[in-house]
Amino acid sequence: TSARHSPDSNITYIQCDLSIPNTFNSTHKFDRIIHAAGPTDPKIYAQNPAGVMKTNIIGTMQILDTAIKSNAQVLFISSGEVYGNNTDHAFTEQDKCTIDTRTARACYPAAKAACEALCQSYANMHDLHINIVRPGFVYGPNISDTSSRVNAYFLRSAISGTNIVLNSYGNQKRTWVYVADTASAILHVLLNAPRGEIYNIAAPQSVATIYEHACELANITGINVEIAPNATMATNADSVLDATKLTTLGWRAHYDLATGLKHCVLLKR
Repeated sequence: TSARHSPDSNITYIQCDLSIPNTFNSTHKFDRIIHAAGPTDPKIYAQNPAGVMKTNIIGTMQILDTAIKSNAQVLFISSGEVYGNNTDHAFTEQDKCTIDTRTARACYPAAKAACEALCQSYANMHDLHINIVRPGFVYGPNISDTSSRVNAYFLRSAISGTNIVLNSYGNQKRTWVYVADTASAILHVLLNAPRGEIYNIAAPQSVATIYEHACELANITGINVEIAPNATMATNADSVLDATKLTTLGWRAHYDLATGLKHCVLLKR
């Protein structure tokens, strides 16, 4: 573990590899911990699925062990992917996780589900205040040049003035949530949620298919959306979350998809 102080703030950066046991040995006293560490790139899921699981599970255990030492409040950022795919309704927090573990791609949602179980176990055994949030599909301007997430590809194409080409019909429906709304939801839960509660993070005004997401971005930047000749139609692949529980807690999303994408383009250019 290494730590460094930012020269122009009171922030201390602690850097370590959470996939390796016993690497997070900080002696700091923590009041609240937001655990957001974990790979979220589909390319990594394909290349190193075991590493994805190790980082999530071993890393979460180290974070929770640290929380015990400080009696810290913990907010674990899980994923809406733990639910699987919709059939006839938007997922609520009462729905069970249904993960198909027959492929290595399950490394991410399965690891997140396992980490949720770890959080519940530590909360029960050590009387910790732990909450879990399950974000929908988060998008924003701060994407890496190498990210293989579909929304990252869309934004890179739009900014460069290149047409977006879909290798499928993009009929998968998603609950998109702008990064600023995601951050405000995380802080709202951290400061207001009763212990042990789980919350979906979703913007009800931003439910759209992948194709509709691409078209909205194309309209903003003046490019076109093309469907590849060998495009396929996805079946049973929707992922739509219900955020009623979080809005009942007092949170509201401020960005619909069009407004969020306009912000992405403005801040990325």
